[in-house]
Amino acid sequence: MGPLILEFAPHDIGWLLPVIRGVALSAPLTMFTSRIAPAHWLRRLRLLLTPQETDPRASSPHCRPRP
Repeated sequence: MGPLILEFAPHDIGWLLPVIRGVALSAPLTMFTSRIAPAHWLRRLRLLLTPQETDPRASSPHCRPRP
């Protein structure tokens, strides 16, 4: 995809870099975070967490809002 963009629309590469980078890095990031040690390390740094992981009570339908 990158070579095609460079060939036909080189002036648009700056706008498309976030998309291209996300697609290119998604598989390596998934492989890296699926291992136990890196996953624990990222959790200790509180990176790549979902809202349910940071505050489980906030996602529960049976929980009342805090006053």
